[in-house]
Amino acid sequence: KFPKQVIHFVDISVSIQKQFLDYFESFSNKLLALFFSSFKEVILIDTDTIPLINPDLFFESNQYKSSKSYFFRDRELNHKFPINTKKFFLNLFPNYNDTHFFDFNQINCNFSRILGNPSFNHNMESGIVVLDKYKYFNGILLSLVLQFWRPITANIHGEKELYWLSQLIVGNDQFQFNKNYAVSIGKLSPTTNEFSKIKANELCSTHPGHISDDNATLLWFNSGFLNCKNWNTWEVDFQYELESGLLDNNPDIQKDDPFTLIKYYTDPLRIDAFLIPARGINDEVHINTQDHYEPSTNWIKTKRCKSYLWCAYDLINGDEKNSEEKGKIVYIKETDKLLYNFYGDIWVYYHNSIPDI
Repeated sequence: KFPKQVIHFVDISVSIQKQFLDYFESFSNKLLALFFSSFKEVILIDTDTIPLINPDLFFESNQYKSSKSYFFRDRELNHKFPINTKKFFLNLFPNYNDTHFFDFNQINCNFSRILGNPSFNHNMESGIVVLDKYKYFNGILLSLVLQFWRPITANIHGEKELYWLSQLIVGNDQFQFNKNYAVSIGKLSPTTNEFSKIKANELCSTHPGHISDDNATLLWFNSGFLNCKNWNTWEVDFQYELESGLLDNNPDIQKDDPFTLIKYYTDPLRIDAFLIPARGINDEVHINTQDHYEPSTNWIKTKRCKSYLWCAYDLINGDEKNSEEKGKIVYIKETDKLLYNFYGDIWVYYHNSIPDI
């Protein structure tokens, strides 16, 4: 028996003049929710985010205890900014005059180097954001303004980079990210088909997962519990996979029955393992082909599920010598699998409306 939840819904639209309501669309409503929350310490959670630990434990993390913040990294991708865009962002950070005349803090030079990270424009995954609003209020306020500014929003996806970028612009570099980039969660691809020669392990999923710093615990993941939340793409996806021969890589889908794909898409995700991708990213984004397939980067984006399906690999170019850069597979304990299956069944069969097939 579950304890009764106490839930309050707050209408914040009355706090914004009607002529400005349309300025806040889609992801930017999360910034409003954070700003108007009456709590000093806040956990901001996406509607399709699945916490797998007691939310109180986010406040008990080393990151939050030391910085009063806890941010999570996105997938480690090779999406680079143009040099001019990088300079533009750096020019927004406090300079000597800002410090001299307005007493802005100079940010740690290490954060300036974030813009040199190839994965900068996918640096943060904002399905869960943990903050002490008192300590980070100036940056939270600025984030509302930044999302109006086209030169900012044109170079980032949604609002997710604004949580930390706004803090740097106001001179607050005290926030902390978790240690690990996002992982791929679900079931490993089978090795009993034409791909069996591949040295790398593959795990394809629409769900980016986030793990503890010791690589042992799955904390939360995004995109809900459906195998594919964009399930209405099933017809296009089935034809693509049929023509490309990729159906052999998923035992849940039958070549002669396209409805097995929509059933798979609308079934709850089953998590057997998570794959920590290999470190190091290359300019190549395809799979090398010689006598067999070998991934040349740690993540490959597919066309399936409206391009939400990404495949992660624990080995790049079949290079097993560089063990430091090799990824890792962590299998989920049987007790945890049963718990996650229970969560999934509630989410899919109670929370969501799924199509009749």
